[in-house]
Amino acid sequence: MMAWGLLGPCSACTAAPSARRLSASDASEGSAVAQPVVPARAEAQAQAAQGRRESSANASKEALYQRGCDLGSALSCNDLGVSLERERARSRPLLERACSLGLQRGCVNLAGLLMEDEAELPRAVSLLDHACALRDPLACSGIADAAYAGHGTTRDLTRAAKNYDRACELGHFTACVSAGWMLDSGEGGAQDARRAVELFRLACERGVAAGCTALGLKGVESATSQAEFDLAMGYLKTSCEHEQALACLVLGVKMPREGGGRFSASARAAVDRACQLGLPRACELAHRLDAPDGNPADSSGPNEAE
Repeated sequence: MMAWGLLGPCSACTAAPSARRLSASDASEGSAVAQPVVPARAEAQAQAAQGRRESSANASKEALYQRGCDLGSALSCNDLGVSLERERARSRPLLERACSLGLQRGCVNLAGLLMEDEAELPRAVSLLDHACALRDPLACSGIADAAYAGHGTTRDLTRAAKNYDRACELGHFTACVSAGWMLDSGEGGAQDARRAVELFRLACERGVAAGCTALGLKGVESATSQAEFDLAMGYLKTSCEHEQALACLVLGVKMPREGGGRFSASARAAVDRACQLGLPRACELAHRLDAPDGNPADSSGPNEAE
């Protein structure tokens, strides 16, 4: 549903990488006959030492957070619970305590964990509903996700649209993109393409790459001048650079063609990038372009990127 780990502590509080262990050859360093320290071994030793220091520091931070949680700090419970999200058996009690101590973000994080368990879905949705009523933007977005997919609750597009819009108003700008697409298609309410573009622009300006992708997609469809088309292509280029697969595909398809309708090197690179990012239809297009009897001119239609 969401990237719940983003709601927790700063990067300094997350789990450190596992400490690197010395190889068997490094174990001989303590022998009577001194061995020359070659650069590669010196680097490995430095990395191992750094790993041990980070592991020790991480254990100390975890102990401090646990102590704070034991003393009734909801923030300490929440932050430690999120840092241990890969260890569900340890994370859940911490998030339960953070929520019970009245921290709404702890309840939202707990809901995210519970959404992974079919039997816990009703409780997860209830937690999100309560937090959304208290103006938590991620909770509102979570309720919208659940209502749109019918996950843990009845599928309700009106409810989804309403909560995406609410999450957007509360500052969760990724939700603005979802609200925009629902307005653009008329799902869950009246169609309003102009308002949809406003929401896409808001999300894009706030750094949400999917918002820039949406602006580009709508722009290349509706452009009435070369300037408008170039602006839309710029949005797609930016989104492609931020690993938006669909943006890369449309960028490649819409780039000017070379003689005989062939894709330029830049256009082909954009299509290949979309394929690398996991978009199946981009891989299908790349495969057709590689075929000896392929006709790239047949790959220029608007449906190619839909």
